[in-house]
Amino acid sequence: DVLLKAVGDTPIMKQKKWTVERVRTIQGLSQFIKKFLKVEATEQLFIYVNQTFAPPPDQDVGTLYEV
Repeated sequence: DVLLKAVGDTPIMKQKKWTVERVRTIQGLSQFIKKFLKVEATEQLFIYVNQTFAPPPDQDVGTLYEV
């Protein structure tokens, strides 16, 4: 499961905890979030792990879970 927290002026998602396939990349997760929130494709979305670092877009979610 992935816990998503909005910061700054990011729209808040009512559901905060999501089940995500381990093979999904951070880029795929970002695209899902943008689509769900109806964010413009030109707007940037930053994803941080444990509020400390931003993983590369090609990183698998499963690999981050193991860290």
